[in-house]
Amino acid sequence: MHRFSLICDAHGTWTVTGTTGTKPLCFRDLPAAVEFARKEACGREADIELWAEGLYMFVHQEKGWPHCLYARAPRQRTATMTENARSPLTSMNPGAGAVAPRQHPRASLAKASPRTTFYRYLGAGFEGLILVGLFLVLAGTALYLRARLGFVL
Repeated sequence: MHRFSLICDAHGTWTVTGTTGTKPLCFRDLPAAVEFARKEACGREADIELWAEGLYMFVHQEKGWPHCLYARAPRQRTATMTENARSPLTSMNPGAGAVAPRQHPRASLAKASPRTTFYRYLGAGFEGLILVGLFLVLAGTALYLRARLGFVL
């Protein structure tokens, strides 16, 4: 029975040890490393150790190697799915393009009017005032507890 060790380094290179040769072999990706190990074992029974970023996985492959050790890369998305790189969600309308969540289809940063920009700054300023107010309330509570009750925070 063969025993292989597949180790992934920080650069994503997979090193296969346990082959008939004494020198470890390097591969660019996991599928290539697993395929090489399968061919080296001639599809017979083998034990495989996988090491990647602190994760250890042991797989016992029976004759024919019935266990898949990796997932295939997803197929390319259709053109309507790739139009909006921020979100793969699409509208229910078949003629519409992709729409990001909570985004109006006509919204665009290039078309932002000065009025909407003003309200954005106003909202950000209001949120800042709320945060400063919360900080003052918490600081005042801490000072009160320290002065009246002797708590030290």
